[in-house]
Amino acid sequence: MTNSDYEQKRFFQKFKEYLSLFLYIIFILLFSIIIMDLVIFPATVFAVNNKVRFSEIFIIAAGIILVLYVILKLTFTLHRYIKDRLKFSEILTIFVKNRISAFFSFFIIMLLFIFVIGIAKWLLEQNYYLIYKTLK
Repeated sequence: MTNSDYEQKRFFQKFKEYLSLFLYIIFILLFSIIIMDLVIFPATVFAVNNKVRFSEIFIIAAGIILVLYVILKLTFTLHRYIKDRLKFSEILTIFVKNRISAFFSFFIIMLLFIFVIGIAKWLLEQNYYLIYKTLK
């Protein structure tokens, strides 16, 4: 039976490993607190004080990010297809197939979410009704 490398280490070596892990955790904790104080808290205060303006900024930023994502995704995909020396008709066929497949996948997933939420709502209503009948 062989001992693992971890079990053969001396106490001081183990202590150094644990200390580095502990220091890493403390560093990440401090970094998170600093980010929270410098970025999240002022954004939260702004959102509470200026609800309409924050909503507008959020919608515009989300739209820009979504458009940039789509443009970058299409650019990199086209670049990959052109690098593979595919013809324009092949690229167009692949794009159409993938988009139709993605649309139907999204639609099916949304239907499943609606179904699961509907079942959860029905179960909660039945539970509420049973509790109501029990206590009456």
